[in-house]
Parts: sequence; C-alpha cells; structure tokens
Amino acid sequence: MMDLTPEAFTKAMQMMNQQGGAAQTPRQVDSYEIEDRGVEGEDHLFHVTYRAAEGQLTMYGRWRKIGPDWKVADFGILDVQPSTSPDAATES
Repeated sequence: MMDLTPEAFTKAMQMMNQQGGAAQTPRQVDSYEIEDRGVEGEDHLFHVTYRAAEGQLTMYGRWRKIGPDWKVADFGILDVQPSTSPDAATES
C-alpha cells in the first residue's frame, strides 16, 4: 500500500468495503497486458488487462512521480468479462 497516494488508498479501502471486505480475485492470473495511454499533466496513464481461467479484468491506472517515488494516484475497473468456458468455475 506504500505505492498508493492517500487518495488512491482511500479508494482501495472503499472498494474493498463495498465488496464485503474481500475482493473477488482470480485464483491465478495467467497473463496480463499493459497498454500505455500517454501522459496527462503529471500523470502517466495505463490500462492493464489481467486474464485468468475465470475471465478477464481491465483496469485503468494513473501513476504520478512524488518526490523520488512513483505512486498510484488513481485506478478503477474499466471492464470485467467472465469466462465463456463451462469449466471456468472448477478449473484450478
């Protein structure tokens, strides 16, 4: 959590509380893809897509250099696509 700005940390805690205290996470991420979305002011923008047996999740992230460190300034979910495989719920 040291890589989050105070605002991003607050957002993370709010998201966890909305999900009953535990985020739904895949058992194992099989692959991911990072897409550079450019620079806006002092923020560097990225989209990250995670793929797992349960489906895929695309998130956005804003990174900002604060002093000597890079920190996540904002993030959020852009898209969630459940797996179309009938075995996704039982795959490990």
